[in-house]
Amino acid sequence: MSYVPVMLNVSDRKILIIGGGEAAAKKTRNLIAHSERILVVASEFSREFSRLGVETVTARLKSPDEVEKYLDDRSIVIIATDDVRLNEGLEKICREKDILYNRVDNNESAFIFPAVSESDGVLIAVSTQGRSPSFARFLRDILQKEAGRYTKALPVIERVRSKVEIPNVKLRAEFFRTLLSDKEFWDLINRKSPDEAFNFSLEKARSFLEKRKRLTDDVEFF
Repeated sequence: MSYVPVMLNVSDRKILIIGGGEAAAKKTRNLIAHSERILVVASEFSREFSRLGVETVTARLKSPDEVEKYLDDRSIVIIATDDVRLNEGLEKICREKDILYNRVDNNESAFIFPAVSESDGVLIAVSTQGRSPSFARFLRDILQKEAGRYTKALPVIERVRSKVEIPNVKLRAEFFRTLLSDKEFWDLINRKSPDEAFNFSLEKARSFLEKRKRLTDDVEFF
């Protein structure tokens, strides 16, 4: 399988989770912070579901046909039962209906969940494309520790982006690479001087653009 990394807004999407065990509970925990439109269907539920506060339906799950009626208005489906044949049948239906699905017992689903963490507004996601979720979590934890040194610069970068507009995409990217490679910029960030770092960034932008005079017209300072 070849996966394209994306950030998907699921707040308005109806999500169906099929299964009531630990795997289903884990997927539910991952999603409830992002969507209030989750329905979980299972023959029986683990105790954790009583604490998760999501809508549940108890239904006899012996064949895909018994579940298909719940698929029609759902754009995302998580298949998480312990019945391999049932999972296979549900996967086939999702493919036929062109529904975005994740099957927890198969690493060739339409989409997979990366190992995720958030640090100061920066979302870190690591995936081995299904080869080893444990290894993905291991790398995520390493990156999360490192990210804390840098994510505090994000509010300053946001301010700079709002103040300096460079319509030339390649030139804008080059400027921010230059800024983020500047030791003085990071010294100001680490000294907890965001205003000084911001002013330094503006001067850096002016200096950067003066060296490329023929492109100066592509820049506006607000």
